[in-house]
Amino acid sequence: MYSSRALHNSKYSKRRKKQKIRAYAIVVGLFAVIVALFSYIFHVDTFRIRDVSAKGTTLVSPKDVESLIRADLDGSYWSLIPRDNAFLYPASQIKDKILSTFNSIDTVMIQRKSLRELEITLTERKTYALGCVGNPDISGVVEDDDETVCMAIDKKGLAFIESPDFSAGVYTKFFNRKKGSELKLGSTVLTPAELAGLESVAKLFASKKYTVTGMVLADEGWYEAHLKGVSGRMTVVFFDDHDGFEKAEKNIGLFLDERRKVAPGAGDEFEYIDARYGNSIYYKIYGSKADTSDATAEGTENDPNNEDPMRFVQ
Repeated sequence: MYSSRALHNSKYSKRRKKQKIRAYAIVVGLFAVIVALFSYIFHVDTFRIRDVSAKGTTLVSPKDVESLIRADLDGSYWSLIPRDNAFLYPASQIKDKILSTFNSIDTVMIQRKSLRELEITLTERKTYALGCVGNPDISGVVEDDDETVCMAIDKKGLAFIESPDFSAGVYTKFFNRKKGSELKLGSTVLTPAELAGLESVAKLFASKKYTVTGMVLADEGWYEAHLKGVSGRMTVVFFDDHDGFEKAEKNIGLFLDERRKVAPGAGDEFEYIDARYGNSIYYKIYGSKADTSDATAEGTENDPNNEDPMRFVQ
C-alpha cells in the first residue's frame, strides 16, 4: 500500500515539473516573439529618421550640427531597437551633445516634423563683452599690444568664440588676472553678477566722456578700469566690490561730479583714481608730485587742508 502511494506521488511530481517547464518555455517563447515583433516594427523604415536639418546658426555650420546628430542616431539600444526610431530617438542626449560640442550655441529645440524628419532650431549666444589676455591700452595711442587675445563672452560671462577685431568702445574688454584663471572656449571669464556690476561701472565712465579700454579683474575683489579721456590721456581707476558695485559706482560718480564743479571741464587730468578705501578717494593729477585724498564720496566732508596720514608722496 505504501509503495503504491509513493509511486503515485513520484509520477505526480514529475508531471508537475514537466508542466512548469512547459509553462516557462511558453512564457519565454511568447516574450521572444513579442521582442522580435517589436524589434521588427521599430526597424520598419517608415518609423526611422532619415532627414535631419538644423537652422538658426551662423557661427557654426548647420552641416556640422547635422553630422553630429546623425552620428548620435547610429547604432541601437541593446542591439535590438535602432536609435533613429522616430519614437525612441535620444532627444536629451542629442541636445546635451550639441551644447557641449558647440560653445556658441545657447539653446536647442528638437522637433519631429514627421516620422522620418527631425528639425533642430538653434539660438546662438550674443556677444555682451570681451574676455582678454594680455594688457589693456595704457598708452592712449594703440588699442592693444601685440599679445592681446580676446574671446567674445555672453551675458553669463562664458567665452564662446574667438573674437574678431572690434572698434574701440564697442564692447568692454575684461582682463582676468585672478589666480588660476584661464581664457579658453567654454570657460567662465566672470560671473553674471560680476559682469553686470562691472558693465554698470563702465557705463558710468562712458557717461563722463571716457572710453573704457579695459577692465582688469584681480584677486580679493579688486578691479582696475583703464580709461582714455577726450584729450587721449589715460586714467586708471582702482576700486573694489567689498561694499558692492553700486556703492563703488556711486562714490566714483560723486567724486567725478564734485571735481568738475571745482574745476569745470576737468576729467582728463587724472593719472589715477583710487577708490578702494571706503568713502575716501585718492587721486593723482598729471604733473603733480603728491597724491591727494579727497573725501567727496557719500557721507564725508571735503577738506582740502586735510592732512590724512594715508597721504603719501612718490
